[in-house]
Amino acid sequence: MNGLNEIEIIYQKYYKFVKGYAFTLCFDESLAEDITQETFFKAIKSYEKFNHKCKVETWLCQIAKNTFLNLKRPKQTENIDDFQSSNLYTKSKNDDNREDRILHHWL
Repeated sequence: MNGLNEIEIIYQKYYKFVKGYAFTLCFDESLAEDITQETFFKAIKSYEKFNHKCKVETWLCQIAKNTFLNLKRPKQTENIDDFQSSNLYTKSKNDDNREDRILHHWL
């Protein structure tokens, strides 16, 4: 049996299991579907590296969990100092007044 046939069998056998596991991570049907699809996409890409030292469902759940955690991880944002010093940001006199009003409001 070649790798493509094996992954098709794995998909058919474990799809509902992985989707159920993904749902327990996020409690959102749509997000669970996205996680499941991404899990199988990653599994297909890395199937040749799968060493069968663990059960297939364990391997798939680990991929699903990592996919979920990556989705929940905050996106890295550009440092505000870098942004202000770039050519994309030009500060005007109105910006100073606005900043003062915002600070005053919150203080």
